[in-house]
Amino acid sequence: MEFITVFSPRSVAPFHTNLSLIKSYRNKNCLQLLKKVCTKQSHALVSCKSCLRQSRRTFLRSILRISTLSYLLQLLRLRNCQKHISIDEASAAVRQLQFDKEKHQTIRTPSGLQYFDIKCGEGPLPKANDLLVVRYTSRLQGLNGWKLESSEDHEIDGFSEPLSILYNEDTKKLFVPGFWEALSTMRPGGKRRAIVPPNIAYHSIDEEPRPISWDARRRLLSVLNTNRDKTIVFDIELQKILPYCRRDKKTESCQN
Repeated sequence: MEFITVFSPRSVAPFHTNLSLIKSYRNKNCLQLLKKVCTKQSHALVSCKSCLRQSRRTFLRSILRISTLSYLLQLLRLRNCQKHISIDEASAAVRQLQFDKEKHQTIRTPSGLQYFDIKCGEGPLPKANDLLVVRYTSRLQGLNGWKLESSEDHEIDGFSEPLSILYNEDTKKLFVPGFWEALSTMRPGGKRRAIVPPNIAYHSIDEEPRPISWDARRRLLSVLNTNRDKTIVFDIELQKILPYCRRDKKTESCQN
């Protein structure tokens, strides 16, 4: 026995009517039967001439429209959630380790710099004219911890390159004071988070480590040119120290 499904606009629940009854009534009888059915079920409209075919089309179109709308709403909701999550995660990344004195011993220097070691390095401290190989990530605390710049963004031939710093007084003048101060007491292999207050943070976009991309420079300018918090959070990894080598002209050996 065949059945046709008709939907009521007030209820999504379907009701069934015997298709053989519809076939037994042609023209007026079919129309009267459908009128009675529609009246009882909140005036659902079904064509008499091709009841089965058109009702199926209506059903499939309704399902397609509902599915498409549901998918679009779900996609929009997911995109918004991802956007908020990314901001919240960045902000939480700053707050989580910022002053977590229970897990890390935070050191505050006279300049106002605060830092703690996530991983302690081993070996000597940097000396004059050593070459330091550094990886870093900087975040803007005044913009919910948004990422400003990273050494991973610096690519040569498609590969990210760490930052190489010649450790001397001339180079020091080019760098953000707080970054240099945090780096100067690190040992090879160490990882450190440094919270750099505004007085020893960026004062212009030309200070090192200098943002390379236009987006990063624009983000930094949006902080420098407003009353937002100018505190910078640096995550610094000192990968290795290449000692300064002064070669002896006679022996061609290093004389440190």
